[in-house]
Amino acid sequence: MILQVLLWIVAAISAFVLLIIILLAIPIKYNVAASYDEKKTFLNLNASYLFNFLRVSYKYKNGRDKLVFQIAWFKFGTKKKKKPKKIISSREEIIPQEKIIPPEKTEKPPELKKETPVEEKKTEESILKKFKGAYDVLTEIQVKTMIKYVFTALKKIAVLLRPKYFDAVSGFESPVTTGVVIGRVDAAAGMFRFQNFRIAGDFNAEAFNARVKMRGNINILRLSLPMIRLATRKPIFALIIKMLRKG
Repeated sequence: MILQVLLWIVAAISAFVLLIIILLAIPIKYNVAASYDEKKTFLNLNASYLFNFLRVSYKYKNGRDKLVFQIAWFKFGTKKKKKPKKIISSREEIIPQEKIIPPEKTEKPPELKKETPVEEKKTEESILKKFKGAYDVLTEIQVKTMIKYVFTALKKIAVLLRPKYFDAVSGFESPVTTGVVIGRVDAAAGMFRFQNFRIAGDFNAEAFNARVKMRGNINILRLSLPMIRLATRKPIFALIIKMLRKG
């Protein structure tokens, strides 16, 4: 009887872990379209998860925005803010404009700056002391190795976050500046092995403008692997253990 109960507990834990892994392995799909110039600003962002079971959309255009969440067929969110219409009261129609006395403006008291509580300051100081005490024990070689591991992990995360499709057109006030910026961005994109990447310059632009379209996937499980590997590296893991022991 005890063995059967243990088997059921192990099976339940295994099923729960497997479910978490499957949920983390399902990618979040996103689609972004944006444009900016002197006259208008536009942003359209759509994201979906669990095969469109969960969806989020955000739209922004010239100061008006709309955010919508959707679970299956149910939608809820914020609507676009509309400017209120001016309603002329009967009093304003009867009384001449020069006789209407505007209400007196009341001065608001100056807002006091919120001070950080003593407990929060002590917590921040204790964390800094723990990190500094653990960091002082490390040798210069260990610090350089840690920096190398961190940059390697960040590069892998950047590669995993790169969009599958990227198309952009941008221009600055000067054609020289446009050429330099476009060239540097194009060179940086080659480091992260972009496949469908295109960026062009608007050399006739008189002011900064940009138009961007991109789409891709974010896999949380794949993103967690470089971070787990970074935390388990010998010098970084030793630093974490020393900080925990000092606590």
